[in-house]
Amino acid sequence: MTARFKTPSVFNEYTTDHIESNAVQVSTPPILDTPRSLPGDCDVKSFINEHFKYYNGDESFLAGPTQRTQDALTKFKQLLTKEREMGGVLSVDAEIPSTITSHEPGYLLSKEEDVIVGFQGDEPLQRTCKPHGGYGVVKKALDAYGYTPGWKLQAFKDNVITHNDLTFSMYTDK
Repeated sequence: MTARFKTPSVFNEYTTDHIESNAVQVSTPPILDTPRSLPGDCDVKSFINEHFKYYNGDESFLAGPTQRTQDALTKFKQLLTKEREMGGVLSVDAEIPSTITSHEPGYLLSKEEDVIVGFQGDEPLQRTCKPHGGYGVVKKALDAYGYTPGWKLQAFKDNVITHNDLTFSMYTDK
């Protein structure tokens, strides 16, 4: 049996036809008005529509990877292979809770050669610990790879109210 139903958009005043086998007709939510623009709003849709140019050519304008990119990919593949050989992680910083500024940049090739800097840890493929979501998850992950959390991470166990702690504290026994 084929059913035809309309799905409303919550932001637009139009609906879209859908045909689906064995579909169940469901009640549709009310359609919300398009929010009015406010000063400083960015109208991405209009910007794209105003600046979009259709390209009808082929890929001949594309350039291949540079030698630096190929070198970085080779080094990255070597590190991934070494990581797999070591059982899943190459290195873990089990001492410092990870934040956006907690670690120095880790370079894949070198400070001079890397164009994009942003490895999460001080060295390539170093895993960092993010206990702000909950100490238990971090502890289990470290245990799985034979690491022991340092005192700064352990502080999250008893001295820091994490997002998960706060969320679960709102539930009652019922």
